[in-house]
Amino acid sequence: MFKFITTLIALFTALNSYTVTPAKDAPTKEEQHELYAEFLKEAVKTWDWGVSDDGYTLLGFFLYTDVNKTYYAYYDIDGNGVDELLVGEDGVIGVEGVSPLYIYTIEDKTIKAQSFEGYYENFFSGSYVCKNGIVVDPLGGLELSGNYYYRMECGKLTPFVCITGYNGQWDLWKFSVTFNGETTECKIPKFVANIIMNYLNKGELADINWQPMSEIAQFPVAAN
Repeated sequence: MFKFITTLIALFTALNSYTVTPAKDAPTKEEQHELYAEFLKEAVKTWDWGVSDDGYTLLGFFLYTDVNKTYYAYYDIDGNGVDELLVGEDGVIGVEGVSPLYIYTIEDKTIKAQSFEGYYENFFSGSYVCKNGIVVDPLGGLELSGNYYYRMECGKLTPFVCITGYNGQWDLWKFSVTFNGETTECKIPKFVANIIMNYLNKGELADINWQPMSEIAQFPVAAN
């Protein structure tokens, strides 16, 4: 019980003490978008592409997606003055609208790919961005479920809350919070995990202006 209380206190401290520092010497929005556009034109050439038997195109590592449903967007997740580049897919099961797969940001005029600690190490799956700056990355496996919650910290998309567990009725779930470099964690029943996730999931969805990838970059392999 003591560990649960301290982890819960850490959660509300992390939520209520989060501040954003405006980026110093950041490129203008126009310059940011030009950097991202040039990056995308070259990036699509290096991604692993191929066509599956059912006509879908292989994007990235082992994710099948229809390139006609692939989009990009510029969106400042934390409001520090630097837009992030989001590459997303429409039609993800359980997600309304476009869901981000990859997220990039600019640091010292260099584009940095963000790494993930969820079920997929290289990209998000079924994720969404909230207006409060939180990126929710669900785990939707047959056994392991839960959510990772990210936000931008010092120019890096960082997981600050992790709630994961197996789907067995009596299995305890992991609940951890990272704040100021320190991680507090405990084990909780599944129904408590659901209560906390429902609370964290209530953030209003961000208004992201998704644009078709085909408008900015040519795909090495065309979708069937």
